[in-house]
Amino acid sequence: MQQQQQQQQQQTVQEQQGQQQDQQQQQQQQQQPQQQQQHLVKQKRQQQQQQQQEQQQQQEQQQQQQQQQQQQQQQQQREAELLLLFQRVGTGKQQQQQQQQQQQ
Repeated sequence: MQQQQQQQQQQTVQEQQGQQQDQQQQQQQQQQPQQQQQHLVKQKRQQQQQQQQEQQQQQEQQQQQQQQQQQQQQQQQREAELLLLFQRVGTGKQQQQQQQQQQQ
């Protein structure tokens, strides 16, 4: 079993090598027009990379803005809670005063 498998593998490897040689010949024939295309592809890749970097920067800026907004919201919530507490305390005092007045 193992020997057969090994032989089959060797055959496939040889077939692949044959295909590679064919591909190499094709590549050599196509090389001249391809080189010009590759130059264009490189330029496009560079542009894409720049765009990606810009996008990343924008995302980072957005994240920073979001963080700032979150912080502001948290502060506002804290202030609102404090105000509510003061109001409660204030209304509590008023109620106490009214009760005292009524008792008198």
